[in-house]
Amino acid sequence: MSKKMIWGLATLMILIITATVWKVLHDRAYIKQLERDVAEQDQQSPSPNKVTVTVPPTEQVAPKKHVHKDGTFHEGEHGEPIEVPPLDVTVSRNYTPVKVKIPDGITDPDVLAAWERVEYIANNIWEWGGVPSP
Repeated sequence: MSKKMIWGLATLMILIITATVWKVLHDRAYIKQLERDVAEQDQQSPSPNKVTVTVPPTEQVAPKKHVHKDGTFHEGEHGEPIEVPPLDVTVSRNYTPVKVKIPDGITDPDVLAAWERVEYIANNIWEWGGVPSP
């Protein structure tokens, strides 16, 4: 190698090392400044234990406006909630499952395995929650 190439590589290495050291020192100073700013901000902000909540008087509260799922607009509160009787989900074990028919002509083994799994689940509902569903 020529002397110029050696001096060039040495200069390049010195520049890279200098830039790296400068970047590390600059980042440290920046992080310390951020920590000081956060500490000052924490001292100036009120403590989280002192929460003041102001409740407006009931005369000033605007009626609630909303749109129902069917697209109708409604303003104000709803009346008393409607009580819905609980569903009876108890099913006797006399339930006869629907037969799953595996289509003919399936050549892909993965698709055939999936259809067999669906058939197994349909015929053994008590192992899958016990609630029959078509």
